[in-house]
Amino acid sequence: MQSRLKTVQSSRRNCAAVVLLAIAAGSTGVAAHRLDECLQAARIAVEPDRLALELDVTPGVAIAESFIPEIDRDRDGTIAAHEQQEFIRRILGSVDLSLDGHRIELSDGTATFPELAALRTGEGMIRLRTDVAVPRPSAGVHEISFRNRYRGDVSVYLANALVPDSDRVAITAQHHSAEQRELMIDYELHAETATLPWPWIAAAAALALTLSFLRPMPRPSIRASTAGTP
Repeated sequence: MQSRLKTVQSSRRNCAAVVLLAIAAGSTGVAAHRLDECLQAARIAVEPDRLALELDVTPGVAIAESFIPEIDRDRDGTIAAHEQQEFIRRILGSVDLSLDGHRIELSDGTATFPELAALRTGEGMIRLRTDVAVPRPSAGVHEISFRNRYRGDVSVYLANALVPDSDRVAITAQHHSAEQRELMIDYELHAETATLPWPWIAAAAALALTLSFLRPMPRPSIRASTAGTP
């Protein structure tokens, strides 16, 4: 048990180091990416029965004017709610995500949008998130495949796995394509520890306490006195 715990902790530390390096690299990329490119940074969170995708999209100042019409479809200078939802669907429709070879449909998500003025200066970032439930996989080794097809003509990409919140999930490897449009995540799912539900524990304790009061007290033994016996 201690050996397994050390293995899990070591894996989590290694994964944390990978993510910190990726964040550092991503921060450098944000500051230094060319003005005529759109930076797309993806992060994938892996949990026992859920996957979450976070995608940050930052258009450079030189392409902002050609990018804005993709969001502000009626060109009225504002990003209406229906335009936001349409853009989210367009982004998710350009993302391929699968678990163990089975495609996961991404049809709904949330996003925050900057002001159009911030996009025009190259400082605006669109932050998208989608969270999907997946069939509960069995304990063992699994593989997640991710591919981003959105605006490949002007984009540079980053993609990495986040450190899992659950101790049952251990990221064992990440494989990137050269341009980081594609990411393969290998992870191990540990079996769920069987635990007795709390109400049953409380009921068993109450029953044991009751039985201890109902148990008959032992009678004191009476020894015949032999005093005065001839």
